[in-house]
Amino acid sequence: MHLNRRNFLKTKGAVLTLPFMPSLLHADEKATNGATPSKKLMLMYIPNGIVRRCFFPGEEEAELPSFIGGFNADKTKKERRLENVPGIYPLELTSTMEPLKDVAKDITMVTGLERSYKNGQDVHAQGASCYLTSLSPMQAQEQGIQHPNGRSLDQVIGDAIGHSTIFNTLEVSCNG
Repeated sequence: MHLNRRNFLKTKGAVLTLPFMPSLLHADEKATNGATPSKKLMLMYIPNGIVRRCFFPGEEEAELPSFIGGFNADKTKKERRLENVPGIYPLELTSTMEPLKDVAKDITMVTGLERSYKNGQDVHAQGASCYLTSLSPMQAQEQGIQHPNGRSLDQVIGDAIGHSTIFNTLEVSCNG
């Protein structure tokens, strides 16, 4: 069978679903047997940001912010975003999140987390490198930590709830 590069690249979406295929094949069977589905955790990192007023509940009618950033980003940090009030609230679906309505009861949206920028490296590279560990490569080097991205939040949770699947955790990234 000949598979050219273009066709191979077209099928990458299907390849990403392969780890889930065994559970998809037997989904009806499990439902009729009354088997409890395994617990899953999905964490999303959005490196290029989002339009807050379309994503976060309660901000759809908020005023659009002007550009804040560049060389004066630290001086205007407080103006960058609306303050998130800590707490647990019912999930209100915005128009952007409307496709999630069938699973809304299973979603917990956590906002307001912040990982302060550490000088000495690009802020975007730092964000991806310390996602779920909160330890930047520079801090790891300063502290003599050889593997800064060792145990991450998803791996700790996977060890606690992921025993009913082949993999305790599965990481998929759009970052190269």
